[in-house]
Amino acid sequence: MLVNGENMPLSALDLPHNLKNLVLHFKYSPELVAVERNGIVPDRKDWKDIHLEETDTIEIVRFVQGG
Repeated sequence: MLVNGENMPLSALDLPHNLKNLVLHFKYSPELVAVERNGIVPDRKDWKDIHLEETDTIEIVRFVQGG
């Protein structure tokens, strides 16, 4: 699996291999990130039901405050 341009094996996740647990693995607050999986931005409410595959490409973008 490719996460933010870096190879990451699914075995690196101690929890079930879903999108929500991937976000938590990186210690991100789910409310403060946007996630794209294979070119599609799924609804946050569906993350726990989206099972990851070794062939997935994931981009996680954090929202930051600033001016």
